[in-house]
Amino acid sequence: MGRPSSRARRTSAGALLATAALAFSCSSEEPGFYRDVTAERGLAGHAHFAGFTPRRYLVETMGGGVGLLDYDLDGRLDLYQVQSAPLPGGEPPSEVPANRLFRNLGARFEQVEAGVGDPGFGIGCASGDVEGDGDPDLLVLNFGANVFYRNAGDGTFGDDSVAAGLTDDRWSVCAGFFDADRDGDLDLYVVNYLLYSTALQDELFAKSGLHPDAYPHPDRFDAAVDAFLLNDGSGRFADAGQERGLYAPVPGKGLGVAFSDIDLDGDTDVYVANDSTPNFLFRNDGSGHFEEVAALTGCAFNRDGTSEASMGVDIADATGDGRGDVFLTHLDIETNTFYEQTGTPEFLEFRDRTAQAGLASASHLLTGFGTGFTDFDADGDLDLFVANGDLHDQIAELMPGRTYPQPDKLFENLGNGEYRDASALAGPHFARKLVGRGAAFGDLDNDGDTDIVIGNSGADMTVLENRAATGNWIRVKLVGGDGNPADGQGARVVVEAGGRTLSRELFTARSYASANEAMLFFGLGAATTIDRTRVHWPSGRVDEYPGLAVNRRWLLPQAGQARELNR
Repeated sequence: MGRPSSRARRTSAGALLATAALAFSCSSEEPGFYRDVTAERGLAGHAHFAGFTPRRYLVETMGGGVGLLDYDLDGRLDLYQVQSAPLPGGEPPSEVPANRLFRNLGARFEQVEAGVGDPGFGIGCASGDVEGDGDPDLLVLNFGANVFYRNAGDGTFGDDSVAAGLTDDRWSVCAGFFDADRDGDLDLYVVNYLLYSTALQDELFAKSGLHPDAYPHPDRFDAAVDAFLLNDGSGRFADAGQERGLYAPVPGKGLGVAFSDIDLDGDTDVYVANDSTPNFLFRNDGSGHFEEVAALTGCAFNRDGTSEASMGVDIADATGDGRGDVFLTHLDIETNTFYEQTGTPEFLEFRDRTAQAGLASASHLLTGFGTGFTDFDADGDLDLFVANGDLHDQIAELMPGRTYPQPDKLFENLGNGEYRDASALAGPHFARKLVGRGAAFGDLDNDGDTDIVIGNSGADMTVLENRAATGNWIRVKLVGGDGNPADGQGARVVVEAGGRTLSRELFTARSYASANEAMLFFGLGAATTIDRTRVHWPSGRVDEYPGLAVNRRWLLPQAGQARELNR
């Protein structure tokens, strides 16, 4: 992800963003598919602290994850902001930065003290109910020791990092909870980036005799090994990467992870987005043992056989054939990449169809981070959102025509395997330039559709309220048990309505360094009735829920009766 050096004097990152950050105060009615409600929801003025320094430490460029979870189980989605920290040579902040939790009160958010204010150099976060007690726990991914917060069930958390075995002190960027061995509890995959320290970077520049006018390229540092940890059923974890095959002999420089039953055999497979090294696809054999098959199946490299600077990632059925397709965000010049699944469950195959899908040219001069498939207009097919922002604050001097803050992008699925850039119609936010990093997706106002929260490096978050969902819809919350994760992660829900079959999988880990809502959204278009809804649980059990009404939020308990959730 690095750039060539320049002797040009550095411009302050904060100064470059100052004008753009003023846009967050906008709370007036806006045209477009999304409305920026950051200020009116009480979230303006809570800027991300990135730790910028004149020494240009590489880690400064990577933070900005966000998380969405209903930590207090009041039916409203709360918001977690991951903060970074001061670095050697940087200007000391007026107060020590710490991660922030904002409770959703309905009309607005308020910051609360719940015991999750880690002051470490944060990059991202992950969430899941690791002990099956019904409430979500929280893992913070740091440049330094990670922190695991166990939900006490009373509106507070306790730091249980040491007892849980989750104090990995490598440079972790993102992670995801999933049931690897179908024993009913959530295991964990942690994506680590580089074997890196600020002292190592200082030594690198001292030996070269160069002043750090630009951030160093990640190629100057070795890759850190990812971690796979098995849950013993009580929320205690032990490393099992080599034992279970979730371990690459040549480690990648990981930045993203997403999960899917990619071959529809009833278990969860793992896809890892690596920076400038081949991506990984770990295929589950059904017993919790894995084989790495990305190169064999066509999703390790782009169509030219080249590794790319993969950062954000999501997997979903973008083409409507019931199979998971892969979307990755990348550095500019490379374009983002869309891998369509074209083989069979027995003979997996992916093809790079980025250009054919209309997703190449619009990303060519942008650097993408957070991303996700989201049906913003509720027409039944999956659109795409990408948060953009370059890595270098002086990129305009290094490479004329580029900018450090960049506009986010919204791509509309046309239903025929192609996308169109719909950003110009999406609202004023998409004309602004910010340094986007994390992105999380969920229904913040309980109106059924999916909103977006974007973590911006060195600036306020952006909260985008969906105004475009004109079709009918249902939203589904799962409650597992009896051999299945309590929060339903890993389940695949299939909805048949209006002559279409829609398939979605529940995982909170996707995008970049962010945690997403543990619910599923199905846009139904003009369909006014649902023929049937089936839940394929990770244990292999299949439940059917008849008679679900449209434009409702539904709780689907395993082996129980569907219940409508109050708004």
